[in-house]
Parts: sequence; structure tokens; C-alpha cells
Amino acid sequence: MPASSTVFRRHLGGRSAGVSTRVDLPSGPRTCLSALGTPRHPGMESPRPPNRFHKFALALSILVRDARPGSPRARRPDMRLEHVNLTVTDLDRSVAFYRDILDFEVRWSGENELGMRQVHIGTDDYYLALFEGRNGQGDPPADDYYERGFNHFGLLVGPDDGRFEEIRDRVAERDIAISANEIPPGRRFYFHDPDGCEIEVAEYPTA
Repeated sequence: MPASSTVFRRHLGGRSAGVSTRVDLPSGPRTCLSALGTPRHPGMESPRPPNRFHKFALALSILVRDARPGSPRARRPDMRLEHVNLTVTDLDRSVAFYRDILDFEVRWSGENELGMRQVHIGTDDYYLALFEGRNGQGDPPADDYYERGFNHFGLLVGPDDGRFEEIRDRVAERDIAISANEIPPGRRFYFHDPDGCEIEVAEYPTA
């Protein structure tokens, strides 16, 4: 049975913009939210005021709001993370960084309705939505995990395929600081992109 209705609400205010979509499915109503700048909750009539993490807001392409208790959709974990949304100070620099270090490929580029340049760069399964800010101002995300907001995003590489060392060597060749963590299971290292966004690369052993 197809969705019975769809309602769009647009939020515009200051530097923030987003679109939320309500879809009535047989399994219950769902609200999907696409954000272009600042975190917000499904169903809000206006976005949160910008905070220090505004610049690196994380946008999930699908957020489930009200799956009916006991329905197949409520029980089945059929969601996946599609993309992370980042606002950067220099779009061309960021595209080159993610392409050269992580082998990401540009999937799409253009402008949004606010006139912001944007690029989707990643793999066939997921991507980063990079937006170029107007003036390059704003605070970078904090490394203090006790602070509220975005901390880092993590990438998983296959065990024993050499990708872990390959990416780490590329980062080191560019004199980018690396911190390592080998607390079981697996191992991981962390580094920052040109705008201070922290990235984790992890590898887990085969079972």
C-alpha cells in the first residue's frame, strides 16, 4: 500500500534552512527531515537558534518519528546512514582533501536554493554533503567529548586489505596530526580535515 499523504514544511530563518516531510505509511506516520545548516527535531515549526556547532551540523537523510509500536517497521532495523552534511570554508580544498586521502568520488555538484555551492562526495553507499559557507566564520567542533554536539564521524575499512595503513600514510605525508587507539576490538586512528572536523578510520579483525 503506497503512502497516503505527504506534507512539506519549509523552515527559513537567519542562516538556517530545512525541509521536513510527513508520510503516512501503513506501518504508521513517519517524518523525514533534510537539514541545511543546524540540528533540529522532526516536527518543529522552526529551527533551533544557531550554536557553536551550527557550522558542522549533521544531517541525517531519514529520521523515523512515530513507527507504530509492535509494527514490522518498529522492530526491523532497516535504516542506514546515507550522508553527513558539513559546511566548509573552502569547498574546492575540502573536495581535494577527501578525494586524495579517502579516494572519495564526486557524485554531484551544484547550488542549493540559497545560492550555496555544494558537492556530494563519497562512495556508492554513502557520501558527505559539503556546503561552502558565505564568509568562512564560525567555531570549529570541539574535541572535548563532554561538549554537546558533533564530535566526529567514523569510517570502517576491511581487515588485512592494507587500506588502514594506506590512509594513515597519506595523512602522515601531509603532516596532519594523528592520534591512535588500539583498545580491543580492532584499532583506529583519528585526524582532522581542513576545517577541524575529526575523522576516525577503524579496522576490526575477522571473526
